[in-house]
Amino acid sequence: ARLWPFAIEYLACTLVIAVSVGSFIWAGGKIRTHISHDIRRDGFENLQRLSFSFYDHRPVGWLMARMTSDCERLANILAWGFLDCVWGATMMLGIALAMLAMNAKLALLALVVIPVLGWVSAKFQKRILKSAREVRRTNSRITASYNESIMGVLTSKAFVREQENLTDFRQLTDGMYGASVQNQTQAAIYVPIVLTLASLATGLTLAVGGFDLFSGVISVGTLVAFMAYSRHFFDPIEQLGRWFAEMQMAQASAERIISLIDAVPGPEADIPYLLR
Repeated sequence: ARLWPFAIEYLACTLVIAVSVGSFIWAGGKIRTHISHDIRRDGFENLQRLSFSFYDHRPVGWLMARMTSDCERLANILAWGFLDCVWGATMMLGIALAMLAMNAKLALLALVVIPVLGWVSAKFQKRILKSAREVRRTNSRITASYNESIMGVLTSKAFVREQENLTDFRQLTDGMYGASVQNQTQAAIYVPIVLTLASLATGLTLAVGGFDLFSGVISVGTLVAFMAYSRHFFDPIEQLGRWFAEMQMAQASAERIISLIDAVPGPEADIPYLLR
């Protein structure tokens, strides 16, 4: 009979967690769908207003890449990336406050790597963003080349340009391969650095906490709790570290989509349709 209150509390906690996870997934899906819809709507509306000169210098594939793959990547990161950032920040803030309340010295030792992590992230942000821009730029050129080759297949066959088209397309895909490998290599280097810094902070906390334990300053329970807290504190950082490269790719996509949405019609847009 004494176990019933604990069973009810356990059931209540399970239901709260289940509802929270379900709400998280539902909110992420809804945000992603609405963002994607609004971006595509605004982009298409602006495409209707742009003048003929805008389309003279921009292939159809160039526009399609922005309205499809760029839009999809941006919507994904804005939805799930935003929710993960909120979850991670809340988790880290709560754990940091708990550690500071339990033992300020050990808490500061666990948090000392945060400035170093910020400096490393700033350095990698510039490099990953540069390669991400190149990936998205090359992707647009590939889409444009593919669209023009299919739409102009009769002209290509009439002038026997199949081999030249294939050579041009191969050069674009080789450029895409090189930029993608560079981007993924930079991301692959960044994530282990985050993991290493997290491990160093945990190890430093364990070392100093062990000396305090032998000196009788803290109890075994406090040290064990700190080890668990420090491990969970860096879990969101590791997760966000894996999102970091995707965030840079999404920023490159956002820059391309915004340039399309903010494009201003030329002077000939005011000329009556029949006179164009």
